[in-house]
Amino acid sequence: MAQRIKIGWAQTSITPDRPAIMEGQMYMRYAKYVHDPITATALVLDNTQTQAILVSLDMTEVPLHAIEPVAKRLEAHGIPASAVSWNVTHSHNSS
Repeated sequence: MAQRIKIGWAQTSITPDRPAIMEGQMYMRYAKYVHDPITATALVLDNTQTQAILVSLDMTEVPLHAIEPVAKRLEAHGIPASAVSWNVTHSHNSS
């Protein structure tokens, strides 16, 4: 019997609504405007036994302050934090 897999995909805007420090340079600078939306995208794969969650952020690094709250919310739903793989696009010209 073939095993079924559930696949989910979501994307949300994480575009700042005010001036923000731009990372990726060796000096402090602020964004004057946003050219393109900055997003967080998640792909979830679930075969009823194991889940894999791939999260991609349009940033230079994963914000460490976000990992623990996300882990707690997932674990409240029976999904281990180890199921999440965090990724960034590493843009040098975005917040």
